[in-house]
Amino acid sequence: MDNKIFESNRYFILFDYYPSHGQLLIRSQITDEYSKNMDLIFFDVDLIQIPTNFFGLNISKIEGDKSLYIEFSKKNSSKNLYSLNKLSHVLASSLKIYKNELSFNESSLGLTNVKGRENEIFSL
Repeated sequence: MDNKIFESNRYFILFDYYPSHGQLLIRSQITDEYSKNMDLIFFDVDLIQIPTNFFGLNISKIEGDKSLYIEFSKKNSSKNLYSLNKLSHVLASSLKIYKNELSFNESSLGLTNVKGRENEIFSL
């Protein structure tokens, strides 16, 4: 069973990844149409199976049968399996979405760097 948790028609890219912190950043950047970045940050990531960009994005939390990912989820049952556009997946503890005005070369990832995380619009 899939529970839709996020939907957007914006263009998103795989922007940054910190393997040491298990953080994945997917960003929709500032454009003429949108005055703020939209940063989707997955925390405590165990598995990433996604393309480098998305034209529109639908994220669902997969409940029930996770048989394809059972080996990854065995070590921590608190992980969530997120489906991105029904074809891609991220196995992580949580997802938070922020809006910010960071410049192109600035990331909102890190343990001590909270720049760009002031305006949280979603958390799961």
